[in-house]
Amino acid sequence: MTEPILLRPLQADDVTEHYVGWLNDPVIYRYLGIRHRERPFTAEDIRSFIEACREVRRFHWGIFFEGRHVGNVSCSEWSHANRWIDISYILGEKDVWGRGLAAAAVGAAIEHLFAAHPFNRVQAHAVMENTASVRVMEKLGMRRDALLRQTAYLPDEGRYADETIYSILRSEWPQGRDCGWDRVRVTPMSWEEPHS
Repeated sequence: MTEPILLRPLQADDVTEHYVGWLNDPVIYRYLGIRHRERPFTAEDIRSFIEACREVRRFHWGIFFEGRHVGNVSCSEWSHANRWIDISYILGEKDVWGRGLAAAAVGAAIEHLFAAHPFNRVQAHAVMENTASVRVMEKLGMRRDALLRQTAYLPDEGRYADETIYSILRSEWPQGRDCGWDRVRVTPMSWEEPHS
């Protein structure tokens, strides 16, 4: 992956018909936490969410590739006291699947979280059968911590699935893997303190 990738905080103006379409596409949301939300999502729902992220100082970046918004990287849970943060990701534009964008973007986000903040651990959850997501975590050198039996309910399918938790510690990063994260430009959140 040599093309430039930008990770930057999402703005209300980034909410397009394509973005709304991702969140209402059952193929995209199948394994995401939003699978339990009432549909359809509207542009106003997403703009409100982006504003809420800013208010609670939640990391919520858009992945921009070749000038297009193709996905997101977000951190929904964290503990400043215990210095861990949970990261998640979505590639909504199917034409970029399989090109290493998720690993590059998530790797750049992890690098930023360790470089600019005192987090000791970055973790991620995935439904076990979501092999693409599991591959991203493994490619980044994350280690599987646990298998959680039937903790994910898939409402559109009326069944339970197993989940897994992966993590990487500050002392383990980077693992020397070339995932392209060093070619991603990360724009900090507006509320972050400048760092060198």
